[in-house]
Amino acid sequence: KSQSPAGGQTIPQDGVVAIYATDDEEEKITVEVPDFSNLSINETKRYAKSEGVNIRISGNSGSGVVSYDQSIAPGETVEYGTVVTVYFKSYENVGDTT
Repeated sequence: KSQSPAGGQTIPQDGVVAIYATDDEEEKITVEVPDFSNLSINETKRYAKSEGVNIRISGNSGSGVVSYDQSIAPGETVEYGTVVTVYFKSYENVGDTT
């Protein structure tokens, strides 16, 4: 009957998807959004998977980057499989104040 994330959304390789055979809202699985602050991209991917959310990476990528913001606040309750955008920046660039 429904799924989370919704059809057409991009998720990372090995991401999570919840498939529901009924429209019963009470049966939907929810999870708490973790705090992704100051994690590397790989740490964020592992943490997201273990907590039942998907991530979309925004900003710098590669080595020397850490997460500094996310689209859904830590502690918010969301449906299992929800996509959270996590923003990354380089900590190697002294002039980076974002």
